[in-house]
Amino acid sequence: MSSSSSKILGYLSSSFTFERWRRSTTNLIGLQLMRFCNSKVDIRLPKSFCFVASSSSESSGGSSYEVFLSFNGKDICTNFADHLYNALVDSGIRTFRDDEELQKGNEIGSALVTAIQESRISIPIFSMNYGASKCCLNELIEICECRRTMKQIVFPIFYKVEPRDVRNQIGVYAKAFEEHQKRFDETNLQKCRKIVGIHGLGGIGKTTIARAVYNTIFHHFEGYSFTENIRENAQKYGLPHLQNQLIFDILKQKNHNITSVDDGIDVLQQRFCKKKVLIVLDDVDQDIHLKCLVGDCEWFGIRSKIIITSRNEDVLCAQEAYDIYKPNVLDLDHSLQLFSHHAFRRDQPPEDYLDLSKAMTKTTGGLPLALQVTVHLYFL
Repeated sequence: MSSSSSKILGYLSSSFTFERWRRSTTNLIGLQLMRFCNSKVDIRLPKSFCFVASSSSESSGGSSYEVFLSFNGKDICTNFADHLYNALVDSGIRTFRDDEELQKGNEIGSALVTAIQESRISIPIFSMNYGASKCCLNELIEICECRRTMKQIVFPIFYKVEPRDVRNQIGVYAKAFEEHQKRFDETNLQKCRKIVGIHGLGGIGKTTIARAVYNTIFHHFEGYSFTENIRENAQKYGLPHLQNQLIFDILKQKNHNITSVDDGIDVLQQRFCKKKVLIVLDDVDQDIHLKCLVGDCEWFGIRSKIIITSRNEDVLCAQEAYDIYKPNVLDLDHSLQLFSHHAFRRDQPPEDYLDLSKAMTKTTGGLPLALQVTVHLYFL
């Protein structure tokens, strides 16, 4: 299964984020760490840290920062974090900290994610309230992922807390995770109905990703439906036609002849409210499509999942999607590999076709569908 479809499966799992928070607070224990209990101490960085940081500075190339600081501003923003930041800067180490308040709400934005990924070293500062912050825990997940996949170096700091409190989630960390668990129980585990959006340009692979996820998990549901080309079919046949198709897919009954949108909504709400269903709506471009086909999560039974693909992010936001996944266009190397796979059934083109393949690959802009169409036009 591709990494993209695996990520969507993660979004659909009700306990996915919570368990990643738990694992992330234990994965870093055992690394070289620093411990402080006084915000006004004269911070002297370990020699090993300065050596690694200076080495990363020489090899970082175009990286924006050598060090990313992750901390809860309520605890240490104006004292310990300042001392540490100044010690790093004074040592000639380019350091990122969230002075501009890039994190909003409970999620971390793309600017913070980029800062973490482009840093050679991350320093999470485990303080009294670090575990209570969803933003801090989400930063920690990204740090752990970068350590696993990009060999990022991590120096955890424990400020007024013991490593065992974090590792075993006891003391203040036990209380923090109990509160997180309670909120998850109330908002996710109790209802467990989720809408996940996949947003991107046409041809970037939204339908392929949704289909891969659907084929992987559909057998876990009482009813399931993959409805393609919502935009085109709504224009051609009307919304009642799509409602009829959805009802037939899930109930396997043809005796529902919906002729009006309102009648379709009534049937969907009445017949599906206690069913655990999986619904994929592909290529949605208007709010009305979703209002008539899935309404809100209360139309369906607990543990139901809805996946929506769209080029229009506003549609997904209006539906209050639990999460929105945005596939990236392929870089040149991966584009050439995919092109070669379709054209020559191998990872790289034959030498005689290498220059031509590279030229044709560049014209597709990294869009998987454009690559596939190009192959069919010129090679098949």
